[in-house]
Amino acid sequence: MLWLTLILIHCGANVLGMNRIFRANTRWYVKGNIKLIGTIIDPQNIEYRVAVMGTSSSPFYSNPAPVCVVINGVTTSLNVISIETLLTSGQFDARDTSDREWPTGTKVYSCPGHSFWVFDGRILQVVLRSHLDYNTRRSINPIIGPPNCENLVPMPITEGDARRIFGPPDEIKDFFAQ
Repeated sequence: MLWLTLILIHCGANVLGMNRIFRANTRWYVKGNIKLIGTIIDPQNIEYRVAVMGTSSSPFYSNPAPVCVVINGVTTSLNVISIETLLTSGQFDARDTSDREWPTGTKVYSCPGHSFWVFDGRILQVVLRSHLDYNTRRSINPIIGPPNCENLVPMPITEGDARRIFGPPDEIKDFFAQ
């Protein structure tokens, strides 16, 4: 019986009369060292709420994302940003990270919706995240756009916005996540 239940779940069938269809609800849009993480509302409506730029194998400084963001009201092109420019663009909380993915001594600089992993004066990773601040009950929506800093849009961004800003993806991965 267990194997039959697993097959039904895998095939996206109604399971045990619960009238719930299991289908992909999460999408990864991957372009080089950039990953957008989105929610599939329906096949024609995807909302990307997280943008991760830079990985341990391809850090941000070696392959910066050709995008423009607004940090604390200042429009900045990420492909030319330096740590000095970053730190003068707003109020950041800084903390050490013990994440094994990054070298010892890596610091995370954060402000609402933005996080920057920095080591030895270089930006390793940039994460933009659209979310609800539960303390202030305020929606945090980073603003992002193409490198010419025109036609900026708040996150979450659509599939069309993602293609306009980042270009066609190298890979799209849809899956079911709880």
